[in-house]
Amino acid sequence: MPRTPNVNLFGARIRIMRVLGISLLSLFLLLSTHAYAYAAELPAGFAPGPIWVSKQQPTAGERVELYAAVYNASDTSLEGSITFLVDDAEIGSVPFVLNDGETSIKSVEWTAVAGPHTVRAFINTAIERNSKQTASIEHAEVANISVQVAEKEPTPEVLAAVDTASSAISLALASSSPLVSNIAQTVVQTTESIRTAGEAFLSEAAGTSTPSVSKGEVLGAETYAAEPEVSSQDSSLLANVANTLLPIFRYPAIFYPLFFILLVVLFWIVAKRLRNPSSRRRR
Repeated sequence: MPRTPNVNLFGARIRIMRVLGISLLSLFLLLSTHAYAYAAELPAGFAPGPIWVSKQQPTAGERVELYAAVYNASDTSLEGSITFLVDDAEIGSVPFVLNDGETSIKSVEWTAVAGPHTVRAFINTAIERNSKQTASIEHAEVANISVQVAEKEPTPEVLAAVDTASSAISLALASSSPLVSNIAQTVVQTTESIRTAGEAFLSEAAGTSTPSVSKGEVLGAETYAAEPEVSSQDSSLLANVANTLLPIFRYPAIFYPLFFILLVVLFWIVAKRLRNPSSRRRR
């Protein structure tokens, strides 16, 4: 019997297998290309350079800003968020939206704590705005920096007590009658003018210990006329006295209580003199 039909059937099967193989290979290449397109990293993320802070040497308790710059050099719009960390502890996250070709600076606030710290940031999410699919970006982390936070200088107990007393007096005056309040404000304004004038005078006196310049001598670009010579000893004594008294006039928390005590003493002396006029006549 002729076996030609079996040969034809076998050839048909070979052709079908070839078609299926080519189809599967084409589908695999298509899926691989599509997956690679989404897996490729986009030219976006943190700009070159480290993170930075608003103050390089902050003091404990001081509020500073942590900054990072992000860019998008791809041909698609991106959105996501940046997380800032200090010593691997999350400080806060801030969202960002970048169109193609855009750059932005993001920041969070941090209350500084005394001691050495390491500050860093990373992009924890990045999404293509059009497709809403997760995007892989080139620079998802930024170089970290070290920050040294100094200890806060303690407030002297005397100044703290004086500040508390001054606040209490101010509150009492504010809650008093309008007449008393107006009189108090006038007294405070007059006293404040005395304090500022004294501070200006003492500041100038504290800086007068400069070498004298004789007539006709040129210092820099200025020529000084002859002035009465002051010995270096007297000038140094004046500067020392001015530097000693200057803090009293510079800080209202010290000046006002001392000024009040001085007024009380003066009133007491005057009242004593008025109560005993005979003692003055005998003298």
